[in-house]
Amino acid sequence: MLSVTSLEKQALDRALDGPQPWMPFLRAQAAVICVKDRRSTGVGQFVEFELPLGVSPVPEEFRDSIFAPSVQVIHPALPYGGSFILWIEDGFINTLECVANAAEWPLDDCAGNFTFE
Repeated sequence: MLSVTSLEKQALDRALDGPQPWMPFLRAQAAVICVKDRRSTGVGQFVEFELPLGVSPVPEEFRDSIFAPSVQVIHPALPYGGSFILWIEDGFINTLECVANAAEWPLDDCAGNFTFE
């Protein structure tokens, strides 16, 4: 397993910074999450996560209301910005999708070069 980068951590924190009743469950998952795989697409990246056994999913009662939390970003190499979309599956954090709006995703993933909107 791989560690979550500082940029991925910032994206998770920003995407999960909401008042919805299911957010605390996802924030608890994000606190113990590990990276299973990272795949570059050129215009973005998919970060697939893995959670330790025993981590609780979002309760069934909230699952129908879950949407994919997202956050917009700007970066010097992204003239039209980009976004991070957090995909949830069966009540668990599954994948962080990084998408450039109209350019190649920067190879420099230094969190200090990204501004979250």
